[in-house]
Amino acid sequence: MKLAIISDIHEDIISLQKAMNLCDKMRCDDIICLGDIVGYCKPFYNFDDTRNANAVVNLVKQHCSIVVSGNHDMHAIKKKCKTNDYDVWDYEGEMDAMINSSSIEYLDKLPEYIVKEFDGINMLFSHFVYPNTTGCFKYIPKSIKDIKQHYEFMHDNNCQISFCGHLHTQNTLIGKEKGMMSFMGIPFMSDWRSKIKLNKNDRQSIVLRPLVRTDKPHLKNGFEDIFLNNNFYSNGFIIFDTESFELKIIPIN
Repeated sequence: MKLAIISDIHEDIISLQKAMNLCDKMRCDDIICLGDIVGYCKPFYNFDDTRNANAVVNLVKQHCSIVVSGNHDMHAIKKKCKTNDYDVWDYEGEMDAMINSSSIEYLDKLPEYIVKEFDGINMLFSHFVYPNTTGCFKYIPKSIKDIKQHYEFMHDNNCQISFCGHLHTQNTLIGKEKGMMSFMGIPFMSDWRSKIKLNKNDRQSIVLRPLVRTDKPHLKNGFEDIFLNNNFYSNGFIIFDTESFELKIIPIN
């Protein structure tokens, strides 16, 4: 099966329409959305004239078989995060989503994560890694010790692969439970390649680049210095082939 996986749309109807057209041309079997459907922050986005929260929600409803909630979706409908020991995400500069009652109702019913089997492979879909699956908190795993909870959660749910977004990274991030990354003590490696072959014998975590058009990554505080290794930025989505275990990166720019 060919699974198209998108994340972090942030009311960018133009990029979403392009992605849907590409998914149709590439004959994807399912389209999966990992949250942050809405939420528009002025310092990072510059398409005020075309942002359209309701149109984006409607298109996701029509085309995506799996959809989970992101922190900006929850913020837009004033849905509280579950209690946690971490600081809550900062929404400084966030503009009103201007969503109607139908969109609010849809966003309110979205789950925090979904475990789904495709071709005998259990996969975890969430906006970010456990225990911060919605991305509501300022929790970013920067070490093997930090990411251990996520792999334990995958193990408890018998998942071999997890997909998430949230970080607005320049490249795809690949995390593995075993192997070199464990030896180096880091949870993710930045991968710039357009095609990535995954290992069927290891639990892996994939962090997508965002679909939304933006000039720069969201996260500061040295995160890019740890995981990212180049200066270009490209929005897009991925297609995962469950038979070949290959990720294909689809740029939108």
